Amino acid sequence: MSFGILRKVTGAVLGTFVIFLGLKIVRWLETGPIVLAVDLPKAMALYGSTLGAVIVFNMALHPISVLGQNEIEVLFLKINGER
Repeated sequence: MSFGILRKVTGAVLGTFVIFLGLKIVRWLETGPIVLAVDLPKAMALYGSTLGAVIVFNMALHPISVLGQNEIEVLFLKINGER
């Protein structure tokens, strides 16, 4: 995911965290776990497909980014009405 733009730290950190957690969940789902009493089938190419989709999504969104030009502290200041 493209959470930040060039020269912005918040987006890079947030994006890395989201991708890390997302891919951990995908790896868990790939093993065929039992979820809510439903035995899910094994999905052998789920990790690779998801990683490819994340890369393409990131390339498509990179120019605009999800957070825009703001760093996280600027967003918090706007929410608190300090700026």
